[in-house]
Amino acid sequence: TLKREFIDLYRLIDGVDFSDESYLTVTITGLPYRLRTTADSFAEQMREFVEFLEQFDPDMDSVSMIDMRFEQMIVSRSSK
Repeated sequence: TLKREFIDLYRLIDGVDFSDESYLTVTITGLPYRLRTTADSFAEQMREFVEFLEQFDPDMDSVSMIDMRFEQMIVSRSSK
């Protein structure tokens, strides 16, 4: 599970918004952007998010949203 594999990330999850039927919006303490995931693949998409950050170390300064719902693709929205 996510809690066992990434306990530090798990502890930083500040909130999960379930208000939209098609996705979850995840807020992580200390990150200026939010994540969109699906309920049925939440743990896997969070794993992919961690792998993405570790592998690519992207510049996320202007990012407001990361969408993890799509297979083999990460979509970001800029705040500028």
